[in-house]
Amino acid sequence: MPQFVFCYGKQYWSLHQSIFNFGTYRSALEGKIHWTSNESTVIILTNFFGYGWTGFGEDFVNRLCEFALSKAPK
Repeated sequence: MPQFVFCYGKQYWSLHQSIFNFGTYRSALEGKIHWTSNESTVIILTNFFGYGWTGFGEDFVNRLCEFALSKAPK
């Protein structure tokens, strides 16, 4: 299994949750992501990436990376 899986497109979150259904999803980063994990993988659901209407500028991507790394399986 990969250490991280990023699933994008908020309208697909329920589909992604049904595929990766090994844990309870929690909201983070002001509700811009939902995430879960098991012993080996962190699943992160996001909106589509891009500037403007999604609000995913460089600052957000940096925060997302820091968050993901803080949840990395040991």
